[in-house]
Formats: sequence, C-alpha cells, structure tokens
Amino acid sequence: MLRHVILPVEPSGEWRPSVEWLRPLLRRQGTEVVLVGAVQPPFGTGLTASDVGDQIREEAAGYFRSIESALRDEGFSVRHVVRAGAPDAVITDEARARPESMIAMPTHARRGLARLALGSVAESVIRTATVPVLLLRFPSDPALPPPRPVTFQKVLVALDGGELALGMAPWVAELARAFGSSVTLIHVLPARPALAADLETSDRVFAAGRARFKSAGIEVETLLTSGDPAEEVTEACRDRGFDLVACTTHGRTGVARWVLGSVAEEIVRASGVPVLVARG
Repeated sequence: MLRHVILPVEPSGEWRPSVEWLRPLLRRQGTEVVLVGAVQPPFGTGLTASDVGDQIREEAAGYFRSIESALRDEGFSVRHVVRAGAPDAVITDEARARPESMIAMPTHARRGLARLALGSVAESVIRTATVPVLLLRFPSDPALPPPRPVTFQKVLVALDGGELALGMAPWVAELARAFGSSVTLIHVLPARPALAADLETSDRVFAAGRARFKSAGIEVETLLTSGDPAEEVTEACRDRGFDLVACTTHGRTGVARWVLGSVAEEIVRASGVPVLVARG
C-alpha cells in the first residue's frame, strides 16, 4: 500500500504545481506527504555537505516549515525533512527508509531535458531508488504558468515482454484508484511482419498482465502495435489521449536506454505526459 509520497523541493523553489497535480492522491486517508530538501554549500567553494552551517540549515528548514503549515491547513498529512548532502542521495535515502512510498519529481520542458532535471538528479534517483519515481513536466522558465493539471484518467502501461514490467501493477493500481483511471497495457512487436512466436509472446504478456492487475482490483484493456517502442508509445499518448505512462528500467549505469533514452525522455519532452518509472 502506498503510504508516503516523497516530494523533493528545492529551497525557495516552486512546490504548488506538483501538489495540485497530485491532490487526489495526496489527500487520500493514510497517505503522508514527505517534503524533502537538500542543502549544499555554494558551488565552487570546495566545501562539502559537512561544512553546511547551522544558519543555512535553519533557513531551509524555516522555508519547509512554512510549506508544511500551509498544507496542513488544507487538510494534508505532511512532514518535512531537510538534510545536508547531494539531492539525489538525500531523496533516495528518504525513500529507502519508507519502502511503501513513491517519489514525485518535477522535470523541466527544455529540449533534450535539462541536465539538472533528468540528466543528473532525476536520472540518478531513477537508477538507484528502491521505489517508483513519478516524473512531472513543468516549464523551465519560472515566469511561465504551469501546464493545466493532468487528471490521470487514462494510464498506459508499457510491457516489454518480461515479467519484471508487471511489478508496476500495484503502484499503477494505487494511482488508478485515487484518480478513477482506466488502464491499458501496450506491447510493441518488432517492426516486421508479425511471426507466430511474436503473437504467442503478446498473448502470454497480456494474459499475465490481466491477471496481475485483476489481483490488484483493476480491469485492463490491451493495445498491440509494432514498430519502434518509443514512437509507438508516444503516438498512443497523442492519438488516444493517454495522460500517464508507466514503464520499468533495470537500474543500469546511465539507466536502460529503452526507458530513459527514448520512451520516457521523448514522452516528457515532446508530449508532456507524466511518466511513472520503477526499477525492474
């Protein structure tokens, strides 16, 4: 059961859009919002996390207390954690301490994805986190208004033919119940005339997917296509109105290219659809 949603917030950064997008999930009874902040010495000073002074910590903690107070006034169950250290390490350490959790991270709509957003912090979090990571896209220019909140009404779960991808089922089911979402499983065949073995694999994958989601209380539909996996998933989002994609990575250094190099990166950059990623 999902008990904690870990929401990384940069000190003095914007946090409200993430809360608004996830409000139905965050307001559920039994779900706690954990605001996580990492404080570091100024860049280029040569100082380490252990050199962060009490004044810097207290200033950051004061900012997080103000957010916590505002959310409590709105009926959220919330706490904050502020630690000195690299953001990715602080985030994943907090997730490791709360196994029944999900990390929700904003990314920014720059071409190729801002290096800070997906190339370093988020990529490292996805590679090392022991819990799923939900990527939410926002404009890179803080002067621009955030996009209209998505409703997560149509969730697309990308299956690669292995059993590991089905480990997403409990987490997708949590989101589906919170938002009243429909769930569709997609399997992409190679870009060639379908062979009997390919169709047998698809039947097996879909049967396993239906069974896994049914055990979580969710009925699913299926979608079989062929071609490049990234292009097919992106096209399905555009043409069929999916507003959340769930997929897995295998936690390799640099992160499995099928997930971050093409599917998730293309979806977040080009279509703006949030992506839920979990290690297989």
